[in-house]
Amino acid sequence: MITVNGKTDTLAHVGQSISELLNLLEVQTARVVVERNGAIVTREVYDSLLLEDQDDIEVISFVGGG
Repeated sequence: MITVNGKTDTLAHVGQSISELLNLLEVQTARVVVERNGAIVTREVYDSLLLEDQDDIEVISFVGGG
């Protein structure tokens, strides 16, 4: 079971990369920060960091304004 933004996510699967998860969620990586179990994940490892059972993922989007 993987939690994304506080909810069990049926799209997220153990063994998927962060990049794959963001793609499934239709999230553009340029405007987000990803936390995994309370630690920020750097963009450099989005392709190689694989989701594990019990991961708690937070996808935080930046919103611009003027």
